[in-house]
Amino acid sequence: MAGAAARLRPGSGASAQGPVPGRDRRREHGPGPRGDRSRELAVAAALGDDHPRPEGRAGARAGDGRRRDRRPRDLRSAGGGTGGRARGELEPREARPHRTALTGIQGFSELIRDGGLEADEVRAYGGYIFNDADRVNRLIGDMLDLDRMESGRMTMRTADVDINDIVMEAISRAAPSAGAVEFKSDLDPRLPIVAGDRDRLIQVLSNLVNNAVKYSPDGGTVTLASRADGRFALVSITDTGLGIPQDEIGHVFERFRRVRSGAAQSIPGTGLGLTIVKQIVEMHGGKIWVESAVGHGSSFHFTIPLAPESANALQLRHA
Repeated sequence: MAGAAARLRPGSGASAQGPVPGRDRRREHGPGPRGDRSRELAVAAALGDDHPRPEGRAGARAGDGRRRDRRPRDLRSAGGGTGGRARGELEPREARPHRTALTGIQGFSELIRDGGLEADEVRAYGGYIFNDADRVNRLIGDMLDLDRMESGRMTMRTADVDINDIVMEAISRAAPSAGAVEFKSDLDPRLPIVAGDRDRLIQVLSNLVNNAVKYSPDGGTVTLASRADGRFALVSITDTGLGIPQDEIGHVFERFRRVRSGAAQSIPGTGLGLTIVKQIVEMHGGKIWVESAVGHGSSFHFTIPLAPESANALQLRHA
């Protein structure tokens, strides 16, 4: 594929797991079958700011705001302050999205438990519960991964790996949920084998590719490229998305640090993905960096050492 871009157009991204906040904007009209005030309050509390708000539901009133504010405080007093920044350092402002997810689970579960819902409402609220539970599950998984890395308890199973295969697998995994985002690849077919942990390298590529998709508009493009760079393989993931402000570029790999300006602040995430990616790359003996400009997308680059015999063969080839 050298010199030519291999194109892969993903499918529609439809999911059987219920509506996805931010992509599936379900619309409702009217007060619903019950129409009582307690239900309006429960909907407002459950939706918060992270779910599409069904039209016709109360939510802008002061009373709804008070109910919506009360639930996160209840959850916080019940234990939201524990857990902390991978190892006791999770700040309250960073915990808010995850308390919000738990609030959504509680609120939508209450609505379903109370009954009186139409079948399509149950399906929609079930989808919100699934997505919020998945968000909490990913946070816990990320925190456990980071804890193992920082404490030196993560085992690396190093073997010879074809990095181009990893790139294509990451594309295949991301394609079903990529919507109208197009993938392109520009991979060096002569790229030597690298020495790495295949599962962890898939984790790196999948995280970077999924981020590129999340921050790209419909019709945007995500391009993955690979080439040899001395005794390393260099992989680049470039998107045509929102871009990162210059004053935030130096912080994107910090724990629980997310871009908080413009449209980017509404995109969900745990705030740990890039931190874990950096840890894995550095555990392999590589480096990772980003280049970006607001409105012009971002390029994430990382290096992984070539397998010793591959590096020696490449050196002889260019001698």
